[in-house]
Amino acid sequence: RVVAHYDGLGFMLGDGIFGVDIDGVDLKDSIVNEVITTLGSYAEVSPSGKGIHVICKGSKPQGACRKGNFECYEKGRFFTVTGNVIKPYTILRDCSEAIKPLYEKYLKPQEPKRISTTQLAFSGGESLSDSEVIDKASKQAKFNDLYYYGWGSGDASRDDMTLINLLIFWTKGNLSQVDRLFRSSALMRDKWNRKQSGSTYGNLTIHKCMRNYSGSYYNPHHYKEEAK
Repeated sequence: RVVAHYDGLGFMLGDGIFGVDIDGVDLKDSIVNEVITTLGSYAEVSPSGKGIHVICKGSKPQGACRKGNFECYEKGRFFTVTGNVIKPYTILRDCSEAIKPLYEKYLKPQEPKRISTTQLAFSGGESLSDSEVIDKASKQAKFNDLYYYGWGSGDASRDDMTLINLLIFWTKGNLSQVDRLFRSSALMRDKWNRKQSGSTYGNLTIHKCMRNYSGSYYNPHHYKEEAK
């Protein structure tokens, strides 16, 4: 007799249910206690045994869904329920308000720091803040898929360049801003900072995209006309 091995049952987040997923942590780490006590909703050990899932009623703040090993989704993602409950957190609760301070601390993109004019060589000035870029670009389905969920072609390097090209448009080629925004996206991973050819993978990829970029840059007047 063949007995299949399963990690648990999976379900799709949505319809008023969102989830927080933290991977690659010791269950005794302070972030684990902070998240489960702040939310106070159903919590369990993730299938890997090295993280947690917290499942909540309500909705998350609009914006980024992933930063580092902290993820929070309200749609478009499967969660595997293991049943390995972290007591006493056994009840599903509405966490629409409770998630806000955690989002601010772990997921919200940082506002841009003042940078030198040499860093703005391609843009002639930073006309949109990081939050404004995200707000406007989020109206594009392709940007949403890549930035919030990491969904793309399945070719990670190609998806990196696709998102970078979209960011080049919205930032008017401000490479420092492109780098900041990419780092807050779902595509961000350790490879971005990997040393390569005297630089890093991320820096080389951004400059490669900039050299090959032949599109236009965001112009509020022109863009409004196109959107009519």
